[in-house]
Amino acid sequence: MPWLPRPDPYAHDLFGQPIPPAYALRKEGGARKIGYADRPGSGPKKQRCGNCQHAQRILHHGQLSFKCELMNHRWDYTPATDINLRAPACSHWHRRPYHER
Repeated sequence: MPWLPRPDPYAHDLFGQPIPPAYALRKEGGARKIGYADRPGSGPKKQRCGNCQHAQRILHHGQLSFKCELMNHRWDYTPATDINLRAPACSHWHRRPYHER
């Protein structure tokens, strides 16, 4: 995994929103999803990120987002590190224990 620079915590746009780091932007200008531990769809069939034990609900400054706990070293609280709970499971998928459902 290549080393990626940490985002500047003081970089905000005119509306006070954090500016995503340069490596999170595609050439088209949209945010690239870098929050998945592996390529979505590489795991068990008919399973989703939402029923994996690594999917976490994160509340940051009153805003709810979903992140993969295996990638917490990359979390920068921008949409680039969010995951889609309806995405197909990756190869690191593990069933969520029954008491956590």
